[in-house]
Amino acid sequence: MNTAVRSVILSGCSAGFGAFGLLSAMGIVASPRGSVRVAFLPSLMTLGVCVVGGALIVLGLSVLLARLSGASRDPGTPLVPEAIADAWLPLHASWILLLPYLPWLPNAVPVLRVAGAMAKYAIAGLILLQVVVALGSALRRTSARDAAGRAAPAGSRRMRGAVVVFTASLVASSLAAARLTNTALFPSGDEPHYLVIAQSLWRDADLKIEDNHRRGDYLEYFPRDLAPHYVTRGKDQQIYSIHPIGVSVLMAPVYAIGGYLATVAVQMLMAAFAIALAWWWAARRSGASGAATWAWASIALGTPWLINAFTIYPEIGGALFGMAAFYAATTWERRATSLVPWLVAGLCVAALPWFSTKYAPMSAMLVLVVLARAWRDDESSVASPVAASLAVLVPYSFSLAGWFAFFHAIWGTFSPSAPYGTDNQTNPLFLRSGGPGLLFDQEYGLLAFTPAAVLAATGAFAMWRRGGALRRQILEIAVVAGALFGTVGAFRIWWGGSAGPGRPIIAALALLLLPIAVAMAQARTAFQRAGHRLLVLVGVALAATIVIAQRGLLLAAGRDGTSGLLQWWSPSWHLTEMAPSLIAHKPLEASVFIAIWLAAAFAVGAWLARRGAAAGRGRAALAATGAMFVAVVGITIVVENSLASAQQGAVVAEERSRSILLDRYDATRRPVAVLYAPFSHLRPAEVLPWLVLGSRGELPATGISVPIALNARVSLPAGRYRARAHALTNLAAPVEGTLGVQVGRMSDPITSDTVTLAAGQTWTREFTIDIDCNFVGIRATREMSRALREVWFDPLSVVDAHARAKVPEVLAVRSLGSVRVYFHDEHAWPEPAGFWTRGRDEAEFTLVATSPTRATLRLTTGPIANHVSLDIGGKRVELDVAANSHHEVPVEVSSQPLRLRVRTRDGFVPIERDPSARDRRRLGAWFELVP
Repeated sequence: MNTAVRSVILSGCSAGFGAFGLLSAMGIVASPRGSVRVAFLPSLMTLGVCVVGGALIVLGLSVLLARLSGASRDPGTPLVPEAIADAWLPLHASWILLLPYLPWLPNAVPVLRVAGAMAKYAIAGLILLQVVVALGSALRRTSARDAAGRAAPAGSRRMRGAVVVFTASLVASSLAAARLTNTALFPSGDEPHYLVIAQSLWRDADLKIEDNHRRGDYLEYFPRDLAPHYVTRGKDQQIYSIHPIGVSVLMAPVYAIGGYLATVAVQMLMAAFAIALAWWWAARRSGASGAATWAWASIALGTPWLINAFTIYPEIGGALFGMAAFYAATTWERRATSLVPWLVAGLCVAALPWFSTKYAPMSAMLVLVVLARAWRDDESSVASPVAASLAVLVPYSFSLAGWFAFFHAIWGTFSPSAPYGTDNQTNPLFLRSGGPGLLFDQEYGLLAFTPAAVLAATGAFAMWRRGGALRRQILEIAVVAGALFGTVGAFRIWWGGSAGPGRPIIAALALLLLPIAVAMAQARTAFQRAGHRLLVLVGVALAATIVIAQRGLLLAAGRDGTSGLLQWWSPSWHLTEMAPSLIAHKPLEASVFIAIWLAAAFAVGAWLARRGAAAGRGRAALAATGAMFVAVVGITIVVENSLASAQQGAVVAEERSRSILLDRYDATRRPVAVLYAPFSHLRPAEVLPWLVLGSRGELPATGISVPIALNARVSLPAGRYRARAHALTNLAAPVEGTLGVQVGRMSDPITSDTVTLAAGQTWTREFTIDIDCNFVGIRATREMSRALREVWFDPLSVVDAHARAKVPEVLAVRSLGSVRVYFHDEHAWPEPAGFWTRGRDEAEFTLVATSPTRATLRLTTGPIANHVSLDIGGKRVELDVAANSHHEVPVEVSSQPLRLRVRTRDGFVPIERDPSARDRRRLGAWFELVP
C-alpha cells in the first residue's frame, strides 16, 4: 500500500468519525443533579459502519477521479495520484465534530459544545466545500497539462468567465429565491411598500397610495394587513410613501406584466449583471481572473448580497448603476475616443438619488471621480474633456433639479427629508455606533456574514503600496464607498430598520471586488492562499445555513444585540456573548470585542504567511482550518474570562426555546444516552423527563401578535406533552381568565380552559401534537399572563426522529371533527367550519386523525368558476368547479400525516362583488371536511 492510498484511507476514516458525530446529539439537560451534559449516541455498530464506509467511499471516489482525469492511464502510475490524496486531507478536520462528546474537555472549554449543536452541520459543510475546492484544483491541474498549448486569448477567456459568473450568480440567487420567497419573511419589511408604489404608478398613474391600501392591492403578494408607511401628508393632504420611488418606477411595468415573481426575476437579473460587471472590472485591473473569481464568490455568494439579489429594495439598483458609472469612467476602453462611456456614467449617476436619499452623497463623489478621469486619466487621454464633462454633468444636473422639484411638488419643500417631517434621522454622532456596526455587529454587520470582505483592507493597502493606476483606483473606491458608509452610519437606525445584514451598504459591495482580488492574488504561500479561501468558504457556508435552515427565519433579527444564527447554532451556551454588538454594547466595550477578533485574525494570517510555500492545496486547507479553530476557541476563552458582559454563565437548561436532544430524540437509532456528571450511560427514555422547555420570568417581546404568556414560545417535535403555568406567589387576590395551548401563530389555541388561579397555584394541561411544530406556547388573557411567574412544557413521550413526517413550518392548527388540519403557509385562512385558500396560489396542509377516518373534502369556489388542483398524499385530482357549485372528494385520514396541496387558477375579492362584505382577501376555494 503506497503512501497516497494510505492517506486516502485515513482521510476517509476521519470522515467516518465525523459522520458519527453528525449522527449523535449533545445538549444540556435539567437533571435532579442540576444542569448536566447529555449525549444521545448511535450504536457501536453504526460507528464501525461510518468509519469503514467512509474509508471505502473516499478510496473509491479517488480511484474513479484518477481514471476520469486520465492520471492513471499510463502503466506504472499509482492507483491514487498524490494530488488527489492531498485533496482529501481537509477531512481530518472532521475530528472537531467528536470533541463535544469527550468526557471532560467540553466542560472546561464550553465553546466546544457548539460543534455538537446545530453548528455542526455548518462545520461539516465547510469541510466538504474545502475538499471539493481541493479536488477541483487537482483535476484542473491534470486537465491543464493535457490542454497545454491550446489556451484561448485572454480577452476570450475573460468573456467566457464573465458569462459563467453571470450565470452562476443568477443560479445562486434563483435557488435562494425559490427557497425563501412567498414565506413569512419574503416579501416583508419595506418590500410590500415599494410594490404598492409600483402598483399605484401603473394602475392609477400617480403616487398616492391611500386608495391602493384601501383596496388591498398588496394582498396579491402579502397576506396580512398593511398600513401605509408615511409620516406627514403631502401638501394636497394625500398620503405619499416615505420610501424613494426609483425601484418602484423601474418595477412598475415589470409588475404590470408578471406580478411579484416577475419583479423578483428582474431584480435577480440586475444583481447578476452588476456582480458580473464587477468581476470583469476586477479581473482586468488585478490581472488575475482566478483571484477575481474568489473575490466574486466572497461577495455574490455571501448572505448580504445573495438575499438582496431577489428582494425588492433599492440596493441592487444602486449597486448596478453605481458599478456601471464607475466602470464606464475608469475602465471602459472607448472612453478615450467616444462620449458614450461618459454619457453612460452621467445617466447612471443621475439615477442614484432617485433610488435612495442615502445615495445622493455617493453620487456626488462619483461625479467628482468621473470628472477627474475626464480631465486627467493616467491610462488614456480624453479627446475632449469639456465634452466628456458635459456628458456627465448635464444629465446629473437635470436629475438633481427634478429630484428636488419632486419633494417640493409633493411636500412643499425642496428638502429630501420632507417625507419624514420634522423627525431628524441623521446625526454625525451616530457614527460612533453606526460606523463600526455596519461592519462588525453580530446581527447586521457585513463581516459577520461575509468575513472575506476583511481582505478588502489588506488589498487596499497593497494597491496603495504599488502606486500608479492601482493607487488611484483605491482612492476612487475609498471616496465613493466612504461616502455611502459615512451617510448610512450617521443614520439613527443605521442597520436599516427591518433590514437583513449589510443591506444599507450593498451598493458599495461590488466595488470591493478589486481590493479583495488584489489581496488574494498577492498571497505568497499556499497556506496564506488557503486562509483567504477559507474566509470565502465560511461566508458561503453561512449563506447556505441561512437559506436552508428555518426557511430564512434566522434572518429575522430582533434588534436586541443577539444574532439569531448564533442562538440557533448554540442554544445551550451563550455564543452570542462572544461576538460584538453595537446595539447591546456601548461603543467602547464593542471596540474591545472588535479589537480581539481583529487581533486573532491578524495572528492567524501572519502565521499562515510564515508557513513554507511548498504545500498541496488540501494540506494548506487543513492547516488553515486548524488555525482558525484554535483562534476561535482562544478568543472565546479570552472574552469569557475578561469581559463582564460575557460572564453571565451558561444558558439555564430549561429556559430556552428548543432542545437539540428533543429534536434528535430517537430511541431506535440513538439508543445510548451518556450522562457526563457522573459519567454513566442510560436509556434515552430515562432522560426524557429532563428535557423541559419554558421560561422563568417574562422574555423580550418578539413582535408576534398572538398573546403568549411570558412571551415564552418553544419548538416541540411530534409527541405528547404537559403544559404548566405557575402563578405568582405574591398575588393579592385570585385571578380569573383563560389559559390554553397555542400551536402556530395564526390560529386559535388547540385547548382553552377558563380557570381561577390563586397565589402559588399551578395550571396543567396535557396535549398532543402530531408533527413537529416550532411555535408552541401558553395562550393567556392579559390579566392571567400578568399573574404568571413561569411556564413549562414537560415531554411525556416523543416520536422517534426517523418516524416523524418531514413537513414545513406549522403556522396554524384547526380541528375539523375528528381530523386535525395543520396549515403550513399564509396562503389559507382557517375558520371554525373549514378554511379558504388564497386565489391564484398554492396552499399546503397536513391532515391527521387519532384513528382511521373516512371523510369527504367538500369544496366550492364561490361566485366564480375556477379550476382546482389537489395533491392528496401524492394522488393528483383536477377539478373544474362551476360558480356556486360544490364538489366532493373522498379522503382517508389516519394517525399517519397526510399531505394535502391545493392550487386554484383564479380567485375573487368579496368586496369587489359586495361592498358590504369588507373582505379584501383574494379567495380561491372553500373547504369543509364532512365525516
